[in-house]
Amino acid sequence: MKAAVAAEAGELLEIRSEQALEALALLEAAGFAGVALFGKRIHLLASNPTAAETRIRALLSAANVAVDDIRNRPLSMEDVFVYRVLALERAAAGQAA
Repeated sequence: MKAAVAAEAGELLEIRSEQALEALALLEAAGFAGVALFGKRIHLLASNPTAAETRIRALLSAANVAVDDIRNRPLSMEDVFVYRVLALERAAAGQAA
């Protein structure tokens, strides 16, 4: 299941920021898919992690949201579950529109 999500959505980036809620809102508004809060960290799936990291840092910096760290992490089963639930929610919202 992890391999299927990785093939479909990309690699996992973990973003750490003291302003996690603000960062999460900005990332969602910028169109990043599969963005979820995990404690004080944000998990995000990206097909091109290097380009995504550059875009994330620029986006958050422009909004004065400090980034403590961004790193690649292996997908966990919790990440797979969250990704699948978010995909179902997006599909349901698309059908309701």
